[in-house]
Amino acid sequence: MPERSGSAKGPGLALGWVVSIALHASVIGAGTALVWSIQQQEDEPYATDATTVVFQSAGLTPEPARTSTAPEPEATTSPIDALFEPRAIAPAPVMLAPADFDFPPASVDDAVPDSAAPLPLPEVRREAEFFGSGASDAKRVVYVVDASGSSIALFPAIAKELERSLHSLNATQKATVIAALGRPANGDREASGIVAMAGDALVRTTTRGAQRLSDWFATEVTPSGRSDLLLALERALAMEPDAVFLLASPDNASSNRDGFLSQLDALNPIDERTGRRRAIIGVVSVGPPSVGDPLTEIARLHGEGAGLVILERSTLLEGAR
Repeated sequence: MPERSGSAKGPGLALGWVVSIALHASVIGAGTALVWSIQQQEDEPYATDATTVVFQSAGLTPEPARTSTAPEPEATTSPIDALFEPRAIAPAPVMLAPADFDFPPASVDDAVPDSAAPLPLPEVRREAEFFGSGASDAKRVVYVVDASGSSIALFPAIAKELERSLHSLNATQKATVIAALGRPANGDREASGIVAMAGDALVRTTTRGAQRLSDWFATEVTPSGRSDLLLALERALAMEPDAVFLLASPDNASSNRDGFLSQLDALNPIDERTGRRRAIIGVVSVGPPSVGDPLTEIARLHGEGAGLVILERSTLLEGAR
């Protein structure tokens, strides 16, 4: 009788092998599909919407933006997420000196001045000039005018030039006018009216002060007689001027010749320390003086560069018209 156990095992064993093979095939297929999917994802390009800006160290000029060429993905962000999207911010301009720039060295002029230090005062010119006779650095000026009778026709021209000269001075200077009038017949040197002065002190030559002196001479002085020039110069030098302008006729100067120069030398001596006289005396002669005339000697000994100016009477008469 045949064995039952052999015929029963045959169909069951075959079915088991079929099931096992099917299961292994499905596992292998699933693994292959997974590997293929991963490989496909790795081969796709990386997509981004960010912009990169590179700054150069000198000049801070941005390079052209480098942007990915990948296709833009569809928008998947919500409206709220869009508020936090990154944005490129333009840099603030910065001015930088080139590395090879040569800065100038600092100087004394660049320093801040000391507020306590006094400011330098502008240079003030104290010049004076009368009928072409001039003096520099003359802070105190005295005009001595021969007002003898022989000059009466010349007085309008003299008054005009005196006014011009006074107004050419500045407010840092002082001046006055002395008129050498005619001497009385008895020759008394102490008699009143020999010397007329525009006040007893020098006047600051502002516009008003200069006009005051000019008006005094034009209205208060009347030429007469024969003048005493030495007395007029004595009054002038007593006011300690820096410059004296003497306008006189050679005839009147000659009448004062005796002892004139020696007395004037005592009134205006040479300073031993400086080698200069106290005051410069510029001489304006109405008419040419003779050789050795006192006016010539005054200009030579006391002029110190002011010299001797000679005026023709015809010129003054023409200017008086």
